[in-house]
Amino acid sequence: MEVLDIFKLIRTRKPALVKHAMQAWERDHSGQVEVLIETIKLADAELIETALLLAAKYHPEACAAEICTLLANPEARVRRLAVQAINIRMAKACSQPLSKLLADETDVFVLASAANAAAELHLDVECLKPALRHTDIRVRANAVRAVARCCPARIQELLEPMLQDKALRVQNEALRALAQFVPEKDLEQLISRRMQSDNPSVRAATAFIAGELPISMRMPFLLEALSDKDARVVSNATRSLCKIHDPAGLRAVISTYFNVAEKSLASALLRQLNPEDSYIFVELAESAGKPGKLEPELLMRIIAAALHFNDWERLLPWLMAAVDHDNCDVRLAALQVVMQKINFFSSNIDRMVEKARRSGNSQEIALSHFIRWKSGDLAELEALKEMLFSGRKADIAAVSDLFNQENSILTRKILEEAGKRGIYIADRDTVLPPRPIKLPES
Repeated sequence: MEVLDIFKLIRTRKPALVKHAMQAWERDHSGQVEVLIETIKLADAELIETALLLAAKYHPEACAAEICTLLANPEARVRRLAVQAINIRMAKACSQPLSKLLADETDVFVLASAANAAAELHLDVECLKPALRHTDIRVRANAVRAVARCCPARIQELLEPMLQDKALRVQNEALRALAQFVPEKDLEQLISRRMQSDNPSVRAATAFIAGELPISMRMPFLLEALSDKDARVVSNATRSLCKIHDPAGLRAVISTYFNVAEKSLASALLRQLNPEDSYIFVELAESAGKPGKLEPELLMRIIAAALHFNDWERLLPWLMAAVDHDNCDVRLAALQVVMQKINFFSSNIDRMVEKARRSGNSQEIALSHFIRWKSGDLAELEALKEMLFSGRKADIAAVSDLFNQENSILTRKILEEAGKRGIYIADRDTVLPPRPIKLPES
């Protein structure tokens, strides 16, 4: 495509054609800076984004003046795109206009991007002071990062007050920035004070960032945080320990997972573990005792990990103990794993659901029929339908819950049929037909 043809496409002001023109320019005519300047002059957010990216990549000095004119554009999105295109090679032309924008801008998205650009150009830190006091969290957080790059000499003066910011994100950015310049001993004292704060939000923010800080005491701080009374602190400490990936920290996290009372917190801890952490998990599970003699809650925690780790087969001894357990909740938890791993158990399904089928519990019976059906025994679907149409509330609830989760065409049709028979199905998206109202006889 010739340059004149590219100009023709640009002047159509149609986004798709302008984008095609930019692709052709980059492929065949990337030395022709006039094409980029012509496109940037359109000053339309729908048209200039690609041109700005190409200008920053190929001709930053030549396009800088035109990009600066966009900083005063009345449309906020245009200003933001222009700010995001600024790089260090545009410093001579853009420093003063960017400083003015930081002083006058009201749009928070433009301001947040402008703080990043200020860091790129190493502007005078005085330009960033208003952003440090801004009401928007993103603006303050970006300003903290920018201050660290623009003026390391004044970092303690400007950023230590940000450790008291009400937003955890801003606190963490300030901690991360200060860690580069503060002596390790002073940083450890600061972390220690924050970890002992009466404010759980401060402790949580500190636990979140502590794993990234260059201090030798980070492991003791995080291990102690695992026993905090606030779930956010425990969860954030777990995240940091899993990122550090030290075996001692992983053992502490897994032990906390085994023993913590809150189920939601336990689930959050399990999600933080990496797939390769299963060897430590199994080691600690084995040290807890024989699978068949474990407390029900602990056994359920262990088998729940079968849905998290790739090499879950190492947890089969606990799963086999769970399907034969006397506790109904344990058996149900085990059956949920069996259902998710149904292909693995396809040749041994009867053994896995045997006790559940004889339990007398509607949920277990329904789940055992459902598992056998999904493994290929089509006759089990009739057993599920019989339970659904039986009129017994427990059976109806158990089967309808499974069918709602399955949400296939077949199960939806069965539930619709149940609705037509006047059977109430909870948690359905479809509206059941109203029952006819019997009027009193006259």
